[in-house]
Amino acid sequence: MALIMLDGRTVPELPRRTPEEHQDGDGPGNVLLDLRQWRETMNTGVIPEGVEGIVLHPEDTLTDLIPWLGHLNLLALHFPKAGDGRPYSMARQLRGRYGYHGELRAVGDVRADQLDAMRRCGFTSFVLSVGDPATPAARYLQGPRAYPHWQGPSAVPG
Repeated sequence: MALIMLDGRTVPELPRRTPEEHQDGDGPGNVLLDLRQWRETMNTGVIPEGVEGIVLHPEDTLTDLIPWLGHLNLLALHFPKAGDGRPYSMARQLRGRYGYHGELRAVGDVRADQLDAMRRCGFTSFVLSVGDPATPAARYLQGPRAYPHWQGPSAVPG
């Protein structure tokens, strides 16, 4: 699968490793932990070597991560289904409420036609679902944005 960056570039996605698969001398790793693994390792108070970031699922809560957000380079938000809106909400909370400035990656059931909406919520990279070609999808990010700014709620007349 290809990883699409915010500027429309496509790069090969590095294989993800678990902490058990990471070996000393591997250099900067592509180790992604889920929230359960993260909680277990945080009992030591130190981010393990090689851990690049955390995969968050829609049912996860963000409160345990708040003190560590400044130390995490990557948060991958998992979309179990293309129509699931919870990762969008998590992205907005991470950017707006908690001030997270690292990479927000959309993973799981990610479709090309979702990329602009994901970008508007703060995502900076995207791993498309199998069968959704990366090259045409990158065009969604290279063209002009229909809505260049995040749109907040508006009052309903009445």
